[in-house]
This record gives sequence, structure tokens and C-alpha cells, in this order.
Amino acid sequence: MPPDLASWAESIGGPAGDHSGAELLGTGRRAGMYASLLWNGVRLVRSHGSWDRPPLTVALTVLAVTCGAPLESDDIEAAVQAGVAEERRATSATGQPTSSSAVAEATTWVLPAAACALVSAQGSDTDAYRALDHGLRDVAAALMVVRAPVGAAPPAEPPGEGLLLGHALAAGWLATQLWEAGVVGVPETFERTVAAVVGAP
Repeated sequence: MPPDLASWAESIGGPAGDHSGAELLGTGRRAGMYASLLWNGVRLVRSHGSWDRPPLTVALTVLAVTCGAPLESDDIEAAVQAGVAEERRATSATGQPTSSSAVAEATTWVLPAAACALVSAQGSDTDAYRALDHGLRDVAAALMVVRAPVGAAPPAEPPGEGLLLGHALAAGWLATQLWEAGVVGVPETFERTVAAVVGAP
């Protein structure tokens, strides 16, 4: 493990015997859920071994496991599929493929991450689509990070891409917590944000 990641894990995590929070994968340590997801996202990009982000399904699997879905359970597959379905819906709703828009793909992944985190926590019978349509999507979209416009230099990796992915996973989980606590977002936050950034009508 890179020394900077090991040092970061040491500074935010405690022994695995402390069952609070979530696992910093592969370290034998645990930290708060948000910090764990941020760290795990950075590590995932580093271990992917290229400048490209890992596939969405891989990122969502890491999210589901970090959120406590039992390994090799139906909950993990259901959570990942809920996230993939939301990514397709988001792309269809905006008409803007995330790979070619000014909104970083990793940050728009906050929406599928929210769907995945909800199913991971509540089980495979959870209707993530209904939850997203009833306010969760708007809360999650408000937590997106907007990258520099197309043509500008992207953040270097490391740590830029890893932090973007880690943020998407952590913010997706946080969105579910806020939504369950009764926080309400502005309607069509995602569509309005993408339209403002890419100049879509």
C-alpha cells in the first residue's frame, strides 16, 4: 500500500475490533462511514492501475461492501443494479453522456451511489427508484462536485481522480442519511445543474 494511503488510514482509523464505522478495505482498520468511503475511493483508483476511473459496477460494489451488505449476498447485486439503473436514467434524462459533459463522471456517480447505498442499507427489496423520485435524487444531486469545463486540464491522479470518486461514494451515502432525516432538495437539481454547466436548454 502506498505510504501516503497507509498514513491516512492510520490517522483516521481505529482497530478493526472496534465495530463502529466502516472498514478501510485491506487495512484491518475502521473509520467513520464518510471517511471510509472517501479513503476507499482513492484506494480503488490507485489499485485500478491506470489513469481511467474504474467501472461503475466496481465502484458500487466497494460502496455496498463498505455500507455493510453481506459478501456474496443478493443485497450486493441488487444494490449495484439499482445504481446502474440510476446512471442510465440520469444520462437519459439530461441527454448528456457523462463522459462528454463538463460534469465529471465520478461526481455524477453521486446519484447511482445514493441508490446503491440505500439498497445496501435497507436490503434487496428496497424500491430505490421510488425513493429517488420522492426526493432522494434531488438531495444527492446537490452534493455533486462540478469539474473544470471541457478543454481545461483535469485533476491529476493521484489524488485528483481518487478524491472525486471517493467523494461520489461518500456523498451518495450521505444523501441517503439526509433524505431519511427529512432533508428536502430543490426539484430537478441534477437536470438544472447539468443544463447550467453544459449549456443545455
